[in-house]
Amino acid sequence: MSSILVGIKEPRKDIRFECIEPTLDNFHKLIDKDNDITLEGVMVDSDLVIYIDDEGKLNNREPNFTWLHGDYIAGTAVFVGVGYGGEDVSLTEFQMLQIQVMLELRRLPKIHFR
Repeated sequence: MSSILVGIKEPRKDIRFECIEPTLDNFHKLIDKDNDITLEGVMVDSDLVIYIDDEGKLNNREPNFTWLHGDYIAGTAVFVGVGYGGEDVSLTEFQMLQIQVMLELRRLPKIHFR
């Protein structure tokens, strides 16, 4: 299996981009290496998905960035490109820019959580 370029956004940190092998185990490790989580894919666009901990809020994960209708994503989020057959593929340069702009617009207010 070949590596793909993904975006990793942890709470209170800027997004970083790195190459990983696109396996469920690797996505789990990026989101929470210490606990068994339920991985959820949230479609951003037809060619972009965010993998998150489906129970991030219930597990008291730290808020990361705002989402739709006043909601927010809790815990680490992994941004991945989506290919024609639904497979995970590398992010394009355009997608990386799109993600950075989206995160800037969805930045949480500067308050301390916990």
